[in-house]
Amino acid sequence: MSAASSPPSLETPRLILRPFALDDADDVFAYSAEEYEEIRAVLPDFPQITPGDTAAVLRHTLKRYGGGEFYDWAVTCRELGTRAIGGIGFEQDVPPRAKTAELGFVLRRDMWGKGIIPEAIEAVVSFGFAALGLAEVAAYHMPGNEQSARALEKCSFRHTGREEHFGVVMERWARAK
Repeated sequence: MSAASSPPSLETPRLILRPFALDDADDVFAYSAEEYEEIRAVLPDFPQITPGDTAAVLRHTLKRYGGGEFYDWAVTCRELGTRAIGGIGFEQDVPPRAKTAELGFVLRRDMWGKGIIPEAIEAVVSFGFAALGLAEVAAYHMPGNEQSARALEKCSFRHTGREEHFGVVMERWARAK
């Protein structure tokens, strides 16, 4: 990928995973705000988010596209149009573990339980293995987040234990090629 390019769009039967755009700021703010209180329960110093913060994060995301280590997609559902209902992506580790990446995802609450995240995970992980030559993809979630655990398990991730991640003990999952 060139320095100015975005990740390619990925398609599944129900979803289009496309690069984020600045126009997604309102949608991203809406689904991020839903998660805010849960995040604050674990990370009390986590700052309050505002629509302006969301736009700044998106600008930063767009700048990071094209470096060959950061891939982030807006999750859109064909039946709902082009609005972002969530986000999914990964960041490759730098050497010496350059063939691994860390996966992250978020979804609007009213879309939970519909199989959207497992479908998106499969598309993103398949892209990472086939197009980028990744050997492993890891994911973390807060203890007690059974929805994320089930989604990862459905996608052949294996629970590898707990470890500190960003200063918080989290559940770690991994899937090898």
